[in-house]
Amino acid sequence: MSKLKIAAIAFILSILLSGCADKVGGEAAEYRFNFGGVEIAVGEDADKTVAALGEPIKRRSASSCAGVGVDEMYVYAGFRLIALRTDKGAEIITVELTSDAVATPEGVRIGESEERLIEIYGEGKDLGGGVEYSCGNTTLRFTTLNGRITGIKYLKNSS
Repeated sequence: MSKLKIAAIAFILSILLSGCADKVGGEAAEYRFNFGGVEIAVGEDADKTVAALGEPIKRRSASSCAGVGVDEMYVYAGFRLIALRTDKGAEIITVELTSDAVATPEGVRIGESEERLIEIYGEGKDLGGGVEYSCGNTTLRFTTLNGRITGIKYLKNSS
């Protein structure tokens, strides 16, 4: 294969693979949320993250609706973590922003306009009442109503 063909293939692959990395700061493989200097990502160890965040305002647990393990919810000021605990440990499966007191690292918060969302993240998958973006093992979902963001969730993609 010629050097020109190899260079062309490498260029095309870099464009295809950089789509979500550009949105999250270069090398990251998924969307992440930051709070008080703690970086939070779905798929990570919930026990370590909760230890770094400190005592939650509220904590609840119940048998998982998926029938495997226990769902645990940790409520903090402006967001909540949902983890799935199994015999292998606890894994963060959802991070949900619950107020405009917190924002995504890119600066989007509840109450912002849909136009601002698209300005920052680009065109995403239209959900008819929301927009979502996928990167690595994470889906970042924004629910909207009347042109305003009403909810923000980081969700673990199904394996």
